[in-house]
Amino acid sequence: MAIAEAAAVVTTLKSATDLVDRLRKSDDKETLRTGIAALMDMLIDARLSALDLIQEKATLLDRVKALESAADNAIEFSDKSDKYERIQTPGGIFVYRERHPHAGNGGAPYFCPTCFANKRAEILIGRNDGYHLCHVCKWGNYLQGRPPQQAQARTDYDIWNRR
Repeated sequence: MAIAEAAAVVTTLKSATDLVDRLRKSDDKETLRTGIAALMDMLIDARLSALDLIQEKATLLDRVKALESAADNAIEFSDKSDKYERIQTPGGIFVYRERHPHAGNGGAPYFCPTCFANKRAEILIGRNDGYHLCHVCKWGNYLQGRPPQQAQARTDYDIWNRR
Protein backbone atom coordinates (compact mmCIF):
# COMPACT_ATOMS: atom_id res chain seq x y z
CA MET A 1 0.00 0.00 0.00
CA ALA A 2 2.82 2.42 0.82
CA ILE A 3 4.40 1.88 -2.60
CA ALA A 4 1.12 2.61 -4.37
CA GLU A 5 0.62 5.79 -2.31
CA ALA A 6 4.18 6.92 -2.98
CA ALA A 7 3.65 6.33 -6.70
CA ALA A 8 0.41 8.34 -6.54
CA VAL A 9 2.22 11.24 -4.86
CA VAL A 10 4.92 11.23 -7.53
CA THR A 11 2.33 11.06 -10.32
CA THR A 12 0.34 13.93 -8.80
CA LEU A 13 3.46 16.07 -8.44
CA LYS A 14 4.46 15.30 -12.05
CA SER A 15 0.99 16.35 -13.24
CA ALA A 16 1.23 19.53 -11.17
CA THR A 17 4.63 20.32 -12.69
CA ASP A 18 3.26 19.80 -16.21
CA LEU A 19 0.32 22.08 -15.41
CA VAL A 20 2.64 24.81 -14.15
CA ASP A 21 4.61 24.61 -17.42
CA ARG A 22 1.38 25.00 -19.44
CA LEU A 23 0.21 27.89 -17.27
CA ARG A 24 3.52 29.68 -17.76
CA LYS A 25 2.92 29.74 -21.50
CA SER A 26 -0.68 30.96 -21.21
CA ASP A 27 -1.77 34.62 -21.23
CA ASP A 28 -5.51 33.95 -20.78
CA LYS A 29 -6.74 34.93 -17.29
CA GLU A 30 -9.51 32.31 -17.26
CA THR A 31 -7.04 29.57 -18.17
CA LEU A 32 -4.72 30.77 -15.40
CA ARG A 33 -7.56 30.87 -12.86
CA THR A 34 -8.82 27.34 -13.62
CA GLY A 35 -5.24 26.05 -13.85
CA ILE A 36 -4.35 27.47 -10.44
CA ALA A 37 -7.49 25.89 -8.92
CA ALA A 38 -6.57 22.52 -10.47
CA LEU A 39 -3.00 22.94 -9.25
CA MET A 40 -4.22 23.61 -5.69
CA ASP A 41 -6.35 20.44 -5.80
CA MET A 42 -3.37 18.40 -7.00
CA LEU A 43 -1.11 19.78 -4.28
CA ILE A 44 -3.71 19.13 -1.56
CA ASP A 45 -4.09 15.51 -2.76
CA ALA A 46 -0.33 15.06 -2.80
CA ARG A 47 -0.02 16.54 0.69
CA LEU A 48 -2.73 14.24 2.11
CA SER A 49 -1.09 11.21 0.52
CA ALA A 50 2.28 12.25 1.93
CA LEU A 51 0.74 12.56 5.41
CA ASP A 52 -0.72 9.06 5.06
CA LEU A 53 2.73 7.79 4.15
CA ILE A 54 4.28 9.49 7.17
CA GLN A 55 1.65 7.92 9.45
CA GLU A 56 2.19 4.49 7.92
CA LYS A 57 5.95 4.86 8.34
CA ALA A 58 5.50 5.73 12.03
CA THR A 59 3.21 2.71 12.50
CA LEU A 60 5.72 0.42 10.81
CA LEU A 61 8.59 1.81 12.91
CA ASP A 62 6.58 1.14 16.09
CA ARG A 63 5.90 -2.40 14.91
CA VAL A 64 9.59 -2.95 14.14
CA LYS A 65 10.53 -1.74 17.63
CA ALA A 66 7.97 -4.07 19.22
CA LEU A 67 9.24 -7.02 17.18
CA GLU A 68 12.86 -6.23 18.04
CA SER A 69 11.93 -6.02 21.71
CA ALA A 70 10.08 -9.34 21.53
CA ALA A 71 13.07 -10.94 19.80
CA ASP A 72 15.44 -9.57 22.45
CA ASN A 73 13.16 -10.88 25.22
CA ALA A 74 12.97 -14.30 23.56
CA ILE A 75 16.76 -14.47 23.30
CA GLU A 76 17.13 -13.33 26.89
CA PHE A 77 14.51 -15.85 28.04
CA SER A 78 16.17 -18.71 26.15
CA ASP A 79 19.44 -17.86 27.90
CA LYS A 80 17.69 -18.09 31.28
CA SER A 81 15.33 -20.99 30.54
CA ASP A 82 17.95 -23.63 31.30
CA LYS A 83 17.80 -22.73 34.98
CA TYR A 84 14.19 -24.00 35.16
CA GLU A 85 12.88 -27.55 35.03
CA ARG A 86 9.46 -28.92 34.18
CA ILE A 87 8.10 -30.98 37.04
CA GLN A 88 4.90 -32.85 37.79
CA THR A 89 3.31 -31.85 41.08
CA PRO A 90 1.68 -34.36 43.46
CA GLY A 91 -1.65 -33.30 41.94
CA GLY A 92 -0.48 -34.38 38.47
CA ILE A 93 -0.09 -30.87 37.07
CA PHE A 94 3.04 -29.92 35.11
CA VAL A 95 4.64 -26.62 36.14
CA TYR A 96 8.13 -25.15 36.19
CA ARG A 97 10.53 -24.64 39.09
CA GLU A 98 14.08 -23.39 39.43
CA ARG A 99 16.68 -26.14 39.18
CA HIS A 100 18.78 -24.67 41.97
CA PRO A 101 16.59 -22.50 44.21
CA HIS A 102 18.10 -19.74 46.29
CA ALA A 103 18.37 -20.25 50.02
CA GLY A 104 15.38 -18.89 51.86
CA ASN A 105 12.27 -19.87 53.68
CA GLY A 106 10.40 -22.67 51.94
CA GLY A 107 11.03 -24.23 48.56
CA ALA A 108 11.35 -22.66 45.18
CA PRO A 109 8.19 -21.09 43.80
CA TYR A 110 6.18 -22.64 41.00
CA PHE A 111 6.12 -20.88 37.64
CA CYS A 112 3.09 -20.69 35.34
CA PRO A 113 3.26 -23.24 32.49
CA THR A 114 1.18 -21.07 30.14
CA CYS A 115 3.36 -18.00 30.59
CA PHE A 116 6.50 -20.13 30.40
CA ALA A 117 5.36 -21.38 26.98
CA ASN A 118 4.99 -17.71 26.00
CA LYS A 119 8.59 -16.98 27.07
CA ARG A 120 7.74 -15.43 30.44
CA ALA A 121 8.63 -16.70 33.90
CA GLU A 122 5.68 -15.71 36.10
CA ILE A 123 5.36 -17.01 39.66
CA LEU A 124 2.16 -18.79 40.65
CA ILE A 125 0.59 -17.29 43.77
CA GLY A 126 -0.59 -19.95 46.21
CA ARG A 127 -3.68 -19.73 48.42
CA ASN A 128 -4.24 -21.47 51.75
CA ASP A 129 -6.43 -24.13 50.14
CA GLY A 130 -3.62 -25.23 47.77
CA TYR A 131 -4.91 -23.41 44.69
CA HIS A 132 -2.20 -21.62 42.70
CA LEU A 133 -2.99 -18.74 40.32
CA CYS A 134 -0.98 -16.79 37.75
CA HIS A 135 -1.55 -13.06 38.09
CA VAL A 136 -0.72 -12.46 34.40
CA CYS A 137 -2.72 -15.00 32.38
CA LYS A 138 -5.07 -16.11 35.21
CA TRP A 139 -4.15 -19.81 34.79
CA GLY A 140 -4.81 -21.66 38.01
CA ASN A 141 -5.03 -25.13 39.48
CA TYR A 142 -4.69 -27.20 42.64
CA LEU A 143 -1.07 -28.32 42.48
CA GLN A 144 -1.11 -30.62 45.51
CA GLY A 145 -4.10 -32.70 44.54
CA ARG A 146 -7.85 -32.47 44.49
CA PRO A 147 -9.55 -29.40 45.93
CA PRO A 148 -10.52 -29.66 49.58
CA GLN A 149 -13.96 -31.17 50.20
CA GLN A 150 -16.73 -28.86 51.32
CA ALA A 151 -18.52 -29.75 54.55
CA GLN A 152 -21.70 -31.64 53.74
CA ALA A 153 -24.97 -30.69 55.35
CA ARG A 154 -26.20 -33.36 57.75
CA THR A 155 -29.32 -35.17 56.65
CA ASP A 156 -29.37 -37.95 59.25
CA TYR A 157 -31.54 -36.12 61.76
CA ASP A 158 -34.87 -34.37 61.92
CA ILE A 159 -34.74 -30.95 63.57
CA TRP A 160 -38.14 -31.51 65.15
CA ASN A 161 -37.53 -34.97 66.62
CA ARG A 162 -33.88 -34.37 67.44
CA ARG A 163 -32.77 -37.93 66.79
